[in-house]
Amino acid sequence: MSGKAQAGWASLGDMPKPKAEGHGLLFRNDQGTLWVGAENDHVLRVRFVPKASFGRDHSYALTSPRPRANAPSVQVGDSQSVIKVKDLSVTVSHKPLRLVFRDATGAVIDEDDAERGIAFTGTTTRVWKTLPDDAHVYGMGEKGGRLDKRGRNLGGTSYTMWNNDTFAYDSDTDPIYVSVPFFMVMRKARAHGVFLDNTFRSSFDVGHESQRLLSFGAEAGELNYYVIAGPHPKDVVARYTELTGRITLPPKWALGFHQSRWGYWPESRLRYVANAFREKKIPADVLWLDIDYQDGFKPFTWDKTRFADPPRMLKELGQQGFRVITIVDPHPPEQKGYSVFDQGVAGGHFVRNADGALFTGAVWPMRATPPRRSVYPDFTKPSVRQWWAGLYKPFLDMGVAGIWNDMNEPAVGDQPNGTMPFDVRHDNEGQPTDHREVHNVYGQQMSRSTFEGMRAAKPDLRPFVLTRASFAGGQRFSAVWTGDNQSDWSHLRGGIPMLLGMGLSGFAFVGNDVGGFVDSPTPTLFTRWAQAAVFFPFMRAHTTRRSLDQEPW
Repeated sequence: MSGKAQAGWASLGDMPKPKAEGHGLLFRNDQGTLWVGAENDHVLRVRFVPKASFGRDHSYALTSPRPRANAPSVQVGDSQSVIKVKDLSVTVSHKPLRLVFRDATGAVIDEDDAERGIAFTGTTTRVWKTLPDDAHVYGMGEKGGRLDKRGRNLGGTSYTMWNNDTFAYDSDTDPIYVSVPFFMVMRKARAHGVFLDNTFRSSFDVGHESQRLLSFGAEAGELNYYVIAGPHPKDVVARYTELTGRITLPPKWALGFHQSRWGYWPESRLRYVANAFREKKIPADVLWLDIDYQDGFKPFTWDKTRFADPPRMLKELGQQGFRVITIVDPHPPEQKGYSVFDQGVAGGHFVRNADGALFTGAVWPMRATPPRRSVYPDFTKPSVRQWWAGLYKPFLDMGVAGIWNDMNEPAVGDQPNGTMPFDVRHDNEGQPTDHREVHNVYGQQMSRSTFEGMRAAKPDLRPFVLTRASFAGGQRFSAVWTGDNQSDWSHLRGGIPMLLGMGLSGFAFVGNDVGGFVDSPTPTLFTRWAQAAVFFPFMRAHTTRRSLDQEPW
C-alpha cells in the first residue's frame, strides 16, 4: 500500500533514492523525513517525522557520550538500500518504504508489516511490525500481568506509557508510575530488543489488535526507535543499558531490610520500632520517615513538636545501626516566608501556566493548617535541578542517609487528568514545551536532581535515592518501588513478574511494599511476602496510615 494506510493513517508511501547522512541514509518525500542508520556496532536507529526536517536530537534516556559505530557498510540501489554493522543489518525497500532487520546470521528478527509499515495521522506516528506465533515479548518496564507480554493463549496485550498515580492498582491497571518504552523479543532461542525513545504518551500493541502484528508509536514527537542485537537476552539488556545507563553501586546498607510506614511519628514511636528490632534480634538496617515528619508538609523542614532534635535522634539511631531515609516530594506549598517558596519564585524555578501565571495544584499541603496550594519545580531546567539539589545538604549534614522521592508523576489532586494541565510550560533543556512532552520524565529528572545533590554534598558516599516515577534511563539515578500495591495474595504473586520485567528493562534495583501498602496482610501473607522479598534487590516493608501495625513481629 503506497498511499493511504488504514483508518485514516497516512503511509509513507514511495521514497526516492536516499542520500548519505552521518552513519546512515536520509529519505525524504512529501509525507515526511526518515533517517535509518547505525548507533553503534550492535544497534541500528530509525527516526521519522511527518515534516520536512528533524528537530533537535535530544534524549532524556540516553547516556552521553555513548559508544559510536565504526562506519557502517552502506549500499544504495534503485529499489532498496542496505546498511550493515557488526551484529545487525537493515534492508530498506524504497517503494513502498519498508524496513527489514537481520541479525549477524542473516535471520530476519524485525520486519515492517507489508500493508502498514510506518504511518502517521496528525502529529501521531506509529509503526506496525510482523509478530510470528512463536515470538515471545518481555520487558515494557513497570507493567502488570504475566512476564511474557504476548498475552494468554496469543490473545495479545496493549500498554500505555504515561506515568500515573494509581492508588490500589490491580494487575490489569495500566499505566501506573514508571514508563519504560523498551521490549525484548525472543524467538527460536534468539533475542533482540527495541527501544522507542519518545517522552510523549506512547502505546504498544502486542498481538492485541491483530494476532500477527506488533505496533508502537506516540502521540507527538518523532518515531525514534532503536533495534538492539542479541542473540542472548543478557546481550540485549547489556546493550540497552549501554545506551541508557546503569545503576551506580548503591551503599551496602541499602541491600538490607528497610522498615517504613505512613507514618512513624512522634519520635517516641520511631524509637520504639528501632528498639524492638534490636531486642527481638530481627535484622534491619534502615528506618523511613513519611510526610508527617515535616512541618506542615513542607519539603526540607522538620516538625519540631514531633521531632525535637533531629541531629541527635539520627546520631543515636546510627549508634544502634540504623540509617534513616526521609521523604521529599516535589510540591512546596505556596507560602510567602517559607524559604523554598521564596527562593523558587525569585529564581524562576517553578512551572507556569500558558498565560505566564504561577501554576498551583492540590497535594498534601492542602491538609495543613491553614491549607495551602502547591507549586512545582521545573526539573527539566538545569538551573532548577542545581538549586533543588543544593537544598538537600543540610539534611545530609545532620545525618539523613537517603532520600525518597514520591508523588513525582507528578500527582496533582484537583486536576481531572490527575497531573498538571497539558498546557503548563516547561524549559525542556532550553527548548520550551508543554507538559505533554515532559510529563513522563518529570520524576526521572527530579530523582536526577536528588542524586546529584547527594553526590555533591557527600562525594565520598554512595547516594541512595528511591523514586516512584521514572522513565527509561532513570536507573542511573535511583532505585524504584512499585507504588501503592495491595495486601492480598494476587499482589504478592503479580509483583514477581512485574519486578522481573523491570529488571529486563534496565531497572535493576527494584522492589515492592512487603506485605502490601493498602489494607493489612494476614500473618501468613506477610511471612510469605517477606520470604519472597529476601530475593528482591530492594526489600522494604511499608503500609498506609490506617492499616494495622506491619512490623515483622
